[in-house]
Amino acid sequence: MSGEDWVDDTETERIDSLVRFGFNRADIEGFLAEHDGAHRERLAWLEERRETASSLEDRVVAFSQYSTVGVETVDRYKHRLNDPFTIEETFLEFEREMRSLAPWEPSLNREKETWFEEGHGEVWTLLYKRLAALDVSSHAAVAPLHRLFDSPVHADELVRHLELIEDDERRQRQMIRAGVDHLRELGYAAGDLVDLPLLESLNQLEQWQRFHAKREQVRLKAVQMIQPFDAALAAEFELRCSQLLNKENEHVLSDISAEVHDLAQALEERRQQFSDRLREWRQEGIVFPHEGELHPSDLMEWEANHDTVAASVERHLKLVERWERFARYWPSRVEESRVFIGHLEKTDDLQNAVDELDALWKQIELDGLELLQSYEHAGLAVGIWQQRVFEDPLNALERMTAERHRWDRRVELMEALDGLDTSFSGDEDVITRRQLLALEELQDDVLEEMEGYIEKINRRNERHRVMLEEELAKMRRSGVLERETMTTRMNLRELEQHVAELTRTGGATPVSSAPTVAAKRIQEPLVRELVGLRREGWSVDAWMDAVKQDPVRIARELSEVRPHLEHHDVLRRRLAALPWERDVELALEVEMQVKEPNQLDHLSRRIPFFTAHLANRPVEDSSYRLHLWQPERTHPTLVPIPERDGRPVLQPVSALDEAHEAMLEAMDEEHAEVEDPVGEPVPTPEKEEEKP
Repeated sequence: MSGEDWVDDTETERIDSLVRFGFNRADIEGFLAEHDGAHRERLAWLEERRETASSLEDRVVAFSQYSTVGVETVDRYKHRLNDPFTIEETFLEFEREMRSLAPWEPSLNREKETWFEEGHGEVWTLLYKRLAALDVSSHAAVAPLHRLFDSPVHADELVRHLELIEDDERRQRQMIRAGVDHLRELGYAAGDLVDLPLLESLNQLEQWQRFHAKREQVRLKAVQMIQPFDAALAAEFELRCSQLLNKENEHVLSDISAEVHDLAQALEERRQQFSDRLREWRQEGIVFPHEGELHPSDLMEWEANHDTVAASVERHLKLVERWERFARYWPSRVEESRVFIGHLEKTDDLQNAVDELDALWKQIELDGLELLQSYEHAGLAVGIWQQRVFEDPLNALERMTAERHRWDRRVELMEALDGLDTSFSGDEDVITRRQLLALEELQDDVLEEMEGYIEKINRRNERHRVMLEEELAKMRRSGVLERETMTTRMNLRELEQHVAELTRTGGATPVSSAPTVAAKRIQEPLVRELVGLRREGWSVDAWMDAVKQDPVRIARELSEVRPHLEHHDVLRRRLAALPWERDVELALEVEMQVKEPNQLDHLSRRIPFFTAHLANRPVEDSSYRLHLWQPERTHPTLVPIPERDGRPVLQPVSALDEAHEAMLEAMDEEHAEVEDPVGEPVPTPEKEEEKP
């Protein structure tokens, strides 16, 4: 075999060896054909690339075999080892990848040949396996050991440090395993976290523990914030929390936490509202079994019974208000029931006590009003005393008992004043005195003055009547009377006129004298009443003009309008309630008619018509207001006037009156010290003849 043939065979074998490794023959032959004179150098270059690729393959296989992380990342380099032209880039990229996945691997692999040459290949392999088995988190702890990879002399030190790192990893994994076991005991499906990288295991464990801590926080939150109010509701929240066993349900846990917070806040606000209400009731005097604010455990019971308790408190406070009224006026009578105040359970007892006091109050009140009614019917004004009876009947009744003797005297004096004959002297003074007796609380000195006044008037009237009766007796004795006339029912004025007429006619009785006297007797009270109405402001001019001509008709009309006069205030209220701004002209007409007594019945009957009429009309003047007249009620006051000596009692209007007045004054002087007997029968001529 020639030298060239041997060379060719050798190159062919070398090329076949490269192809068996995995290089592409066509790529190799094309690379060699590019330069015919450099086949040997190029084959050597390709063989160096093969060694590099073989070394990379060994590293990939070893790392994939012993490492637990990054295997997939490293395996992808196997497919790139068949291209000799990119093997350098692949090597550099692999180095960078390994520095990231296993920073210890490039340093340890560089010293591999040294360890094997010195006979420590097994130790190197053992170190490689143990380093590859380390967790990624331990790479930082291994970094200080890289400088010891250069010589097998440091093998013991490397092993010692490596054992420390492995022990630390074992402790961490035991901790993770214990944490996972605890989570599983709590019911969580935590999975096998021990097989994961340490950092990932710790991260997953931390997430599970954080979820568990949050779940416990929400559960404890429900227990602390809800259980004081409602244990069953808190247990429901606990059950909902215990059913969340996956950390992916953290958002559900957040919703439950928000729900617990909102519910607890609402319950606390409600508790505070009830506490404020209790504080208000305590300030009003209600006593509750517990002090201070409402306890959370009592909230639900208060929610259920609040309306009932509020009604009981309201009832009790109303009774207390009534009781305090009795306590203000009858302090000695309420001492026994004072212990019931503020205690809701004693409300019925307080009710009975207040009802008894109220019954006593009403009984005394009725007794007082009944007594006042008798005096009111007698003519006394008792409005103030009625108000006193309503305010404090017992005290009012005691004061009324002390005043009864004065009231009786006032009634007797009023009756005496009513019985006075004022036809001759006038009734203004008598009316004033009677009004004073009816309206004012008079003292004993004033009552004594009234009695003296009545006695004086009666005495003078009797003397006047005796004088007139003596005149008639003289006519009888002289025989000039044509016929007897009943004079006992005549007042002084009528008797005076009767005697004057007989004197003028010489004893002849006019035929029309009797009817004239009767007519005058009707007129006088009518005139007095009409004068009183005019004084109050009523429009009675038409009646005043007609009373002399037709007193009977005026008396009948006045009798018909008296009820309307007494209820004039009711008529005014009914009229004032109507919308008179809708018809101003009609309103002005009503204002004129309301002071005419004979129009009151007509106005009262027309109120339904006014209502319908005004309801169908638009507003004429929104600013108009109805102004209704009302009678003037005067309360006369007695003003003492010193008597003057020689003051005339009567105002004579004729010569006969002057004579009578002179005779009365003479009789007053004669009987200043000793009063003449009054009412002795005047002897008639017939009786004088019968005397022996």
